[in-house]
Amino acid sequence: IRLLICCCDSMLYLLGALTAQIFVQPLLHVLGDLPLDGHMDGVGHPLGEGLDECDVLDHVLRLHQLQGVVAVVDGAGVVGGMLARQLSQYDLSVCLLEKENDVANGASKANSGIVHGGFDAQNGTLKAELNVKGTAMMPEVCEKLSVPFKKNGSVVVAFSDSEMEHVKELYRRGINNGVPELSVIDRDELRRIEPNISDEAVGALLSESAGIVCPYELTIAAVENAVTNGVEFIRNCEVKAI
Repeated sequence: IRLLICCCDSMLYLLGALTAQIFVQPLLHVLGDLPLDGHMDGVGHPLGEGLDECDVLDHVLRLHQLQGVVAVVDGAGVVGGMLARQLSQYDLSVCLLEKENDVANGASKANSGIVHGGFDAQNGTLKAELNVKGTAMMPEVCEKLSVPFKKNGSVVVAFSDSEMEHVKELYRRGINNGVPELSVIDRDELRRIEPNISDEAVGALLSESAGIVCPYELTIAAVENAVTNGVEFIRNCEVKAI
C-alpha cells in the first residue's frame, strides 16, 4: 500500500489506493472518530471534512506503518517541477503540492531565464557544484522536454583596470569550480563578440557554456512530464508545517 494524507480546503485527501480490506480497517481505526465519508479506491477523492493541519499531521505520523515509500515535493516552481520529474522515474508514490493555482507562480515567475556558467558561486560550496553540473545538463533536459534552449554565452564587462582585476578573480573562481569554456578577453575580442558595446569597456569574462531558457516553459514541461509519469499534482494546497 502506498498512500499520503493531506488537507486541502478543509478536506482530507487520501492519495494512493487501498487495495485490500485488511488495510481499510486499520486505517479507519487509526483515524478514530474523524468525520468519514467512507474509504476510497481511487485518487484524490475526499475521505473526510472539518480537519485542520494539526489533525492531518498527527494522523499522518500515526499512519507511518501503513505507508509505502512516499515523497512529497513542496512547491511547483522550476526546482520543485524538476525534482518531481526526477523522482517520477523511480518506483515511488510522489505528490507535488503548490499553494498557488498553477505552476511557476512564485520565485520562478521572476526568474531572468539565464542559465549561469557557475563562476560566481564561492569555491567548495554545493551551489558551485550543482551550478556547473546543472548547466551541463540543461541542453539535454530541454531537448527531452521540447523546451527551447539557447547556448549564447555570457560576458561580465569591465570598464576600468580595477574592474578587470575582479574579472580575473571571477575567472580563477570559475576555473576552480570546474566551469568549462571560460576565458578573459580584451577590448578587441569583446567588440568582435558584441559590436555595440560601450567604448569605455576594457575587457570581459566570457563564459561560453552559459545560456538562456524560458522559466515558464521549462517548469510547465517538467511538471507535465512528472504528472504523465504518475506524480499527483495538487494545487491551492499550502504547506504550513513539516
